[in-house]
Amino acid sequence: MQTELYLMRHGEPQIRNALLGRTNPELSELGWQQMLGNSANLTDIDVMISSPLQRCALFAEYIAAQQQLPVHIKSDFAEFDFGDWDGRSYQDLHNDFPQDMHNFFIDPGNNTPPNGESLADFSQRVETALLSVLQQHQGKRIALFVHSGVIRTLIAWCLKIDYLQGVQFQRLKIDYASISHISVFAHEGEHFPQLCYTNKVADSK
Repeated sequence: MQTELYLMRHGEPQIRNALLGRTNPELSELGWQQMLGNSANLTDIDVMISSPLQRCALFAEYIAAQQQLPVHIKSDFAEFDFGDWDGRSYQDLHNDFPQDMHNFFIDPGNNTPPNGESLADFSQRVETALLSVLQQHQGKRIALFVHSGVIRTLIAWCLKIDYLQGVQFQRLKIDYASISHISVFAHEGEHFPQLCYTNKVADSK
């Protein structure tokens, strides 16, 4: 049985040029326009699931009301928790912790932000949430309103990339309001995912 996953990243948030994990701004006006422009590519959706953070959930609730569907809020699809760095501007972080930031971006699996979430824990919670969704909504067309870190992790799961290498964060471009599509065939308790496309935005051909 085939399950279709449409992974939509939130639009531009009101706080920009900062390391946003659990920090919880709403979308900017531009962010709403980005989401409205690209959400037209979400058609014939059966199930809508969102991160609890406002930059995802508020738009998910809006579009779900338009399509007369409920929104399932899943806390395990929240973005990575950057701990003491969360919400701070990239410039300040690079000024205050140049070596620590370098180490984190080069090798996140072995360099956890102070008081933050380890990459192993983040990856495990996202994968566990995904498997729960696939079991609960098998055979459905599912829209997930989530974050770039979550989308990159789900693509890494699909392509069997080792989470802890961090390659998914360094080499996958996931734009604001973009959609990525993974098709998952299930047979006898096993999943066989295929990546159909990534980073589709409103003006893509």
